[in-house]
Amino acid sequence: MRNMCIGLFVLSLAACASTGTSTSTTQKEGWTEYQAEVMQERDRGELTPLQAEDSMEARYRELYGLDPEMEGAFAYSRELYAQAAVGRLSLSEAEALAKAHEDETLESEAARTKSEDATEYHFPPEASD
Repeated sequence: MRNMCIGLFVLSLAACASTGTSTSTTQKEGWTEYQAEVMQERDRGELTPLQAEDSMEARYRELYGLDPEMEGAFAYSRELYAQAAVGRLSLSEAEALAKAHEDETLESEAARTKSEDATEYHFPPEASD
């Protein structure tokens, strides 16, 4: 009876752990699709670069919550696009700098998440006996 209870407990933990991965993947796909859609709207002239950035920031928060690193990346991007709007930078320069900074931030965050995942404890197979 004790082994059966332990087994059920381990299985329930495993189910919780596997659920998080698919949600994360779905969120990432949703973010990537939304980002591409907003960029198309911006390229068609339906949104200004600042409006597009604000829209993407709002969607990112909706999917992932407040993230201090990405908040900084969005603030940096907004500033670059504001500079482009007044002619201090070309739009292509602002876009390249913003994209590079965002990519760097996302890569840094992915590496941090991977590192955190590696430190999680995983039950050995014999624990389910």
